[in-house]
Amino acid sequence: MWDLEDGYRPYLTKHFQDATGKVPKLNLGKKNGDLLKVPEETLEGKVDLLISGCPCPPWAGNGCKKGTSDPRFKVFYAVINWILWLAESHGLIGICLENVKGTMNCIAGREPFYPRLKKILEDVLPMFRFRIDTLEAEDYKSCARRTRVLLRGLHVKFAPQGVPPPLPPMPKVELKDNLGKFPNTDTTTMTRPQQQNLKDQDKYILRGRKAGRIPEDAIVIFGADRAYGMAYSADITVNRAPCLTCHNRYLFLVKASEAGLPKEQRSLYRFVHPAERLHWQGFHAKEAYRALGPAKSLKGAGNCYPVGLMFAGLIPMARTIANSGIDLAQWPPKALAGDSSKLKTMKAKVKKELTKIPRKVIKKAKAKAKAKGKSMKRAKAILYFLSLFLKGVFM
Repeated sequence: MWDLEDGYRPYLTKHFQDATGKVPKLNLGKKNGDLLKVPEETLEGKVDLLISGCPCPPWAGNGCKKGTSDPRFKVFYAVINWILWLAESHGLIGICLENVKGTMNCIAGREPFYPRLKKILEDVLPMFRFRIDTLEAEDYKSCARRTRVLLRGLHVKFAPQGVPPPLPPMPKVELKDNLGKFPNTDTTTMTRPQQQNLKDQDKYILRGRKAGRIPEDAIVIFGADRAYGMAYSADITVNRAPCLTCHNRYLFLVKASEAGLPKEQRSLYRFVHPAERLHWQGFHAKEAYRALGPAKSLKGAGNCYPVGLMFAGLIPMARTIANSGIDLAQWPPKALAGDSSKLKTMKAKVKKELTKIPRKVIKKAKAKAKAKGKSMKRAKAILYFLSLFLKGVFM
């Protein structure tokens, strides 16, 4: 396992030891967790499943949307190279690549990234079958919204019929049944703008109740640091949490039925606790929070992929592998040659296809540059004649 954050070590170590009885090999921290600095030949060859959640800013809605041109894409490119190396030389069985729904959107006129990557992998790894699915965390026992796209692949020997679909959606869980027993927030410790935002949200909830938009018994969550009419608009969610990030740390909980009451008379009037964030993402909240603490719990819950959502994609794959009848201890059936020249050719092809700019994008860029050139020439001509005119006036 690789991750730049070293603070997760205590929790991950205990978690893996409890699950397997073995001490895990963790590569964590800015030095040891930087997979861009890991030579492929130093990797452990016997890997059955490669699971990765690469940085999402290249495709995220609040990112720069530069796609493969974003420097952070280098991590994804390294993971792709690992996949090629493990599949070609060590009998990799399956992969699961998780990312945001922006990977399914067109960026700068290019084909959506995940469908494009699927075609490329199908071309260079014909012994694999691939599938793309978009899942919502709320469908898999989470109280928080979180849409994720899974690109999954399985070796054809284990899945001749292709990659199985994810688990079907499960019954929704109620937010009210997944709240911790924490004291209300002392609002005098909040900033004045935040206190004003609480009052404004109260008015909004009261209007929503009267209009029938917000049920009387609803639990409402909103950002106490967000105000109406400002650059970052205020938003509320009813009976569910918004998508948890590393930045919306000021999510506030209230009961719709208690809107307008003095704070002393309210049974629920507080910030969302970091342990609740972990619980909503599918982690053992008490154990994880004790190991991570407030700051890392907030960051971990914001960066993670929800456990239930990932299980929805991985469990059918595990079942397919188990039901294949192939003895994993004897896989691969023979030593793989691991042709270095072939692997080099595969990598070059993947890189070329990933960085290739579509003709229509090039044509559009040329037209834009040409138009800009014409406007620059026109501007220069105007400035030239203006200078002649001014010389005639003042000389």
